[in-house]
Amino acid sequence: PAAARARLAYADGELLCADDDGQLTCIDLATGESQVVVRERQKLRGAVLADIVPDSPGLEAATAGYGRRVWIAKRDGDGWQSERLHDEPDRVHHVAAGDLHSSPGIEFVTAGFTGQLVMYLAR
Repeated sequence: PAAARARLAYADGELLCADDDGQLTCIDLATGESQVVVRERQKLRGAVLADIVPDSPGLEAATAGYGRRVWIAKRDGDGWQSERLHDEPDRVHHVAAGDLHSSPGIEFVTAGFTGQLVMYLAR
């Protein structure tokens, strides 16, 4: 890779890599093919690959980083469609996922330089 790998997530034979060049890449481990999921201008510091949105088929990707933007991406045909969910007041340093709330699906949480945790629910 052209940039250092910063955060990783794995699910269903795919590896999601958040990189220091601001790119989130999904690699199919069976074929070795990779796709860019999100492009940022600053370092990404989170990688989640999970069923975040139960109404959407397949797994979604979530990320955030030093650009202060929180992203979710859904599969769109042969590629990915990313959506900016939120802007944080300071850099984000980590993203994690789990079943944290009684709502359907997996939630993800961001943590960063503000010292606050922000939880995102499926919609």
